[in-house]
Amino acid sequence: GLKNYKILILRNISGKTLFRGEIYICLIHHKHSVKGSSKTENLIQREGISCRIIRRADKHQPGPVIACSQQSLNRQGKILAGTSGAVELCLALDSEQAAIVKNRPKIKAGCCGDFFIKRYNLPGVLNQLRSYFKNSRPQIVLEAAQILEENHIATPIVVAALTQKQLFRRCDYLITEKLSPRYKVVPAWLEKISPQICYNALIQNFIPLLVKMHHGNLCHGDLSLRNIYCDAGLSDFGVLDLDGAKKFSSCKAEKICSAEVARLVSSFALYSKEYDKAALFCSEAVKKYNTLSKIRLDVSAVAAETELFMEHGKKYIAGLA
Repeated sequence: GLKNYKILILRNISGKTLFRGEIYICLIHHKHSVKGSSKTENLIQREGISCRIIRRADKHQPGPVIACSQQSLNRQGKILAGTSGAVELCLALDSEQAAIVKNRPKIKAGCCGDFFIKRYNLPGVLNQLRSYFKNSRPQIVLEAAQILEENHIATPIVVAALTQKQLFRRCDYLITEKLSPRYKVVPAWLEKISPQICYNALIQNFIPLLVKMHHGNLCHGDLSLRNIYCDAGLSDFGVLDLDGAKKFSSCKAEKICSAEVARLVSSFALYSKEYDKAALFCSEAVKKYNTLSKIRLDVSAVAAETELFMEHGKKYIAGLA
C-alpha cells in the first residue's frame, strides 16, 4: 500500500539555510506492477518514491507545493510530475521577475528567486514527431545529474521537469537550484587570476572529477569552461548545462573521452588566449588523466582534436567580432 512520510529538511540551498518552520518534504513510497516482457504474463513489482517539496505559509500550516518529482528506487530517471507551484515557476520565466540569461527561438533560460528555469521550445508537428521516441531534454539532464550524484560530482540539483503540450506546440521545462553566489564559472575567475593558477587547478582538481564521470560511462557533451564552475579557492568544482550529456559504451570510451579532454584544453586556450601553450596544456592534461583512469588516451590524438576545436573556436570568435 501507500506509506506517507513527512520529514523536515535542513539544507543549504543557494547560500540560504532553510529552517524547520520554512520547508518540509512529503515522501510517498509506492509500488506498481509492470509486465516483465511481451512473451510472459508475469508481473514485476517496481518500487518508487514521489517527493513533494512544500513551503510553509506560516508556523503551522503548509503552503503551496513548490516542486514535485517522481523516480524509481533503482535510479532510473523518469519525467517528473508537475504541480501548481512548479507551473507557476515556469510561467514566471516570461514575467518581469525573471533575470533572463538566454533567449533564443528554441531555448529561453533565466533565474527566478532561488531557481534556474530553462524552457525548450518544440514548435510544429515535425519537431514533435522527431522528439516522440527520444527522451526530453529535462529527462536527459535528470538522468545525467543522477549519475553525477552517484559519482560525487557537483551539479545543480534538478527540482522538477515538466512538459506542456498545446496544439502544434510543445514546451519542456527544466527547473534546477540556482548556483550559489560563492561559485562562478571558470571564465569569470580567469578575469581575476593568472591563467597558470587556473590551469593548475583544472589539472589537479577537475581532471579527477572528469575521470570519475567517464568511469560512470557518462560524457558531458559540451565541456567548455563556461559549463564548469568552482569556488574562489579553485578547489571545489562542478559542472553545468547537461543538455548534451549521454551514456556511452566501453567500446567507444577512448574516442569519446579523448574528445572531452580536447574540448576542455581548447576551451582553456581560447578563454586564456594562450594559444601557443595549447600543446603543453594538452600533454599535461592527458598525463594526469592517464595516471587516474583505466581508459588510456593517446596524446597525439587528443592534440589533433584540440587543434580542430581551437580552429572552430577562433572562427566563432572572429564572427562575433
